Amino acid sequence: GRGHGPHRDGTQLSTEHVLLFIISLLRQLLAAPGALHAFAPRGAAPRRREMGVAGLWPYLERQGALQTLTGTALPGKLDGAVVAVDCSVWISHAWSTAALAAACERPHVKLAFERVALMLAHGALPVLVLEGAAPAEKAAALMRRHGTSKPPDGRWLRACGRDLRQVAEAMGVPTLQAPGEAEAACAALCAAGRVDAVLTCDGDALCFGAPRVWKEVRLDGTFTLGKSAIVECTLEPVEE
Repeated sequence: GRGHGPHRDGTQLSTEHVLLFIISLLRQLLAAPGALHAFAPRGAAPRRREMGVAGLWPYLERQGALQTLTGTALPGKLDGAVVAVDCSVWISHAWSTAALAAACERPHVKLAFERVALMLAHGALPVLVLEGAAPAEKAAALMRRHGTSKPPDGRWLRACGRDLRQVAEAMGVPTLQAPGEAEAACAALCAAGRVDAVLTCDGDALCFGAPRVWKEVRLDGTFTLGKSAIVECTLEPVEE
């Protein structure tokens, strides 16, 4: 993986030293009274669902736009990559995984810490993009999704986002508060060349102009190449 720069005494920091330092910081964060923001009851968390345009991913797969990268293709793809992460997806995954939600008071914190640590260990820099206000045009869809008579105010998601910002700061990872939907901000960063890819399973990122989306990233902590994979989507092969 990438080097982490010289220490003050001139020695080189190893990945193990960096991860031990990160774990120490996170333990301090979790132990501090009131360090993490309050959150709504677990029933307020959304169920895991297909995000974005219905049927988009199967269509893109038929068009050959999805590619699963494994083995020796992974180190070159990950090492040095800067990746915008749609944090709303991570939060949804954490709370919709029954075992994780039952075992942890704040499952989104555990999931984000583990995924960030793995990305850093594999040489990639995640940029955590936090959800902002949903556009008024999505009010009807949000009411159907949550089964409410009025659009959800987003306080629960923003509280989870503030938790992830604190974790990211403790780990030395940059964050960005999106003015609106996180996937739109991720797409703008990628289209402008500020990041190499967008990590999200929300197909709307493609509709917002992201040239490269990592729909799924599975990283193995033992660095066994056969156990890791990236499902990448680019639109070059798609017919007009």
